[in-house]
Amino acid sequence: VLFRSWRCADQTLNLAESDWRFGSWHGRLSGRTTTSGDLRLGLSADPPAGHPLGAVPLHSTLRGHWIRGGVAVDHLEARRGGSRLLAEGRLTRQLALRGGWLLDPQEFNQSRGWPAWLRQRILAGRFTAAGPLLNPQLSASTALNDLPLIGTGQISAQWRDGVLRLDELRSDHLLASATLPLAAQRGR
Repeated sequence: VLFRSWRCADQTLNLAESDWRFGSWHGRLSGRTTTSGDLRLGLSADPPAGHPLGAVPLHSTLRGHWIRGGVAVDHLEARRGGSRLLAEGRLTRQLALRGGWLLDPQEFNQSRGWPAWLRQRILAGRFTAAGPLLNPQLSASTALNDLPLIGTGQISAQWRDGVLRLDELRSDHLLASATLPLAAQRGR
């Protein structure tokens, strides 16, 4: 990270917008914190060429305050094109975030292989991320209309320790659950 300019004035420490690089990722970072514990951060990131996310940059903002062992998050927003993640909670060694998400599958290169009925709709729902920071449990839920064969459905799923579990897929005529083993692989 290349911090261009720290500036301290009265009770505030400011980081002017600065370039950063981590491996093949790069972007811009700015921030501000006060002696009363307020914290504000802004981050933009450009995916490396050929990355599965494509070339659309990521942008995020965080508002919160310092607490013992981390940050109490009042507002966290991450966005990429029309897709968004909004959260609040706690960033410590024990993660505790909750919020909402909005996903436009057409913005992601991987969606080209998805069926049209899924690729051509905006997906939205709620999520939680809780547990150890390096291995949290992620839960998400959404409701979808006009699904082939089942009509309207509600879906809830969890991911933990490399296992994706479909807690429930529910519609007027169907109730299903499943567990899928997934393995994280470098670059995938």
